[in-house]
Amino acid sequence: MMKKVAVLSDVHGNVTALEAAIADAQAAGADEYWFLGDLFMPGPGAHDIVEMLRKINVTVWLRGNWDDFLFAALERTVDYNKPTRVYTARLAAYVMQNMPREDYDFIMALPVADTH
Repeated sequence: MMKKVAVLSDVHGNVTALEAAIADAQAAGADEYWFLGDLFMPGPGAHDIVEMLRKINVTVWLRGNWDDFLFAALERTVDYNKPTRVYTARLAAYVMQNMPREDYDFIMALPVADTH
């Protein structure tokens, strides 16, 4: 029997869109879920997005470039001479106010590519 894999990515903090995508995948009979990165920013979703993905038992988790932007902004390893970097830093601060440290550590530990 062939598995149905739902591929999710580029949520960018949009809780409503992720809810709709998960509902659609469930209605289509998805057996497995892969998340290919970009959980955060610019939308306001943080911990709630991580929890939604945990509830559907994602089997492949990857970290995206926006997730890396979040961590770089928090660690102050970005060049703040560009206005877009200041915007990213403010978004990162907002996300961290709405996300437990355990979620941060979990996402930070994800690979940027699947090694299977």
